Amino acid sequence: MRLLLVAYCLGILSGSYLPIAALQVGKPGLLFCLLALLACASIISSSPKRLMLCFLVTFLLGISWQAVWGGQQLSERLPVLLEGVDFAVEGRVLGLPVRNELGQRFEFEIIRSSTDFVRRKIRLDYFGEQEIEGGQRWGFTVRLKQPRGLANTGGFDFEAWSLQRGLNATGYVRPDSEHLIIDSLSLRARIHARLKRALTGSNYNNLIVALTLGHKGEIESELWDLFSKTGTNHLWVISGLHIGLVTGIAYFISKLVFRFFPALFSVVSLQIASTVFALTAAIFYAYLANFSLSTQRALIMICTVMVCSSWQRKLGWDLRLTLAMALVLSANPLAGQNPGFWFSFVAVAVLLFFSGSSPSQRESYLRNLISSQWKVWLGLLGPLSF
Repeated sequence: MRLLLVAYCLGILSGSYLPIAALQVGKPGLLFCLLALLACASIISSSPKRLMLCFLVTFLLGISWQAVWGGQQLSERLPVLLEGVDFAVEGRVLGLPVRNELGQRFEFEIIRSSTDFVRRKIRLDYFGEQEIEGGQRWGFTVRLKQPRGLANTGGFDFEAWSLQRGLNATGYVRPDSEHLIIDSLSLRARIHARLKRALTGSNYNNLIVALTLGHKGEIESELWDLFSKTGTNHLWVISGLHIGLVTGIAYFISKLVFRFFPALFSVVSLQIASTVFALTAAIFYAYLANFSLSTQRALIMICTVMVCSSWQRKLGWDLRLTLAMALVLSANPLAGQNPGFWFSFVAVAVLLFFSGSSPSQRESYLRNLISSQWKVWLGLLGPLSF
């Protein structure tokens, strides 16, 4: 099983560097189904002679899934004929808008359109006077284009970033075309408004909003540059670290509280009840962060580890980590393009590898805490050097 998961992950990672994403969905889809059947046949047949065939088939399965996913994403992009053309749209504001001195920028889901371009997620710039809030339904006249970025080596790949986030077009709202349809705020927007009111006058209100809602758009650029230079920017918005902390705290608190209600565990065990509660808290916290790429990755990893533990089966840490990687790449085959993907898995692998050491290394909590830090530091030297 480990070999199959490794081959599948390698196939997806290799596929992201091959020019196959431009294929139409049909042929890769048929190839994916065929290879899936071959992979099942290879798994059923445990003959050692077929080990190489099993590895190759599963590797090609990963490549074909990359092609299917990439082709589907590209097929939903704005048609070239609609680039630079004004047309009317109605839809819902996603997430929280980012405000600057020029206007507001936000993600928008098109529900209705004067064209066939509907049920798509786009990014809009708005330079008007209205206050755009998350969850509201607006009507705009927009001018869009396909997501494009600079192709400079080592620079930010905006096109890959857009594909990962499912953005199908970028553009701006035409002047004096906006009209509010439904003034209904999302839960994130309501929490954001209450936090801003409660923290009025505080010097740390923007940092608290970032830690609570994963919204870094209100942090001053000078302060964010300082965080980036010191390598602490990931600590000030919701990331995998915060999801893990919330999950761990929720798990241990629920275990303590549920012990006072033993009648509940005649149907379900204490561990399963605590796992469900912890995962619910993790999902809710990830929702507050608008299910960003880092929180999605952390959520899948946590769900994989906790569900495997709830089965009461002794699965090796390497199998659980490889399974989590396969699920992360299946959900977003371009996740490997994000440096955070490698940092997360390398750091977790280092911690899990040393956590299985002899009991003599568990003499004190402080010693383990300090030793884990330098072990992770050594483990991340390789990824950080690239």
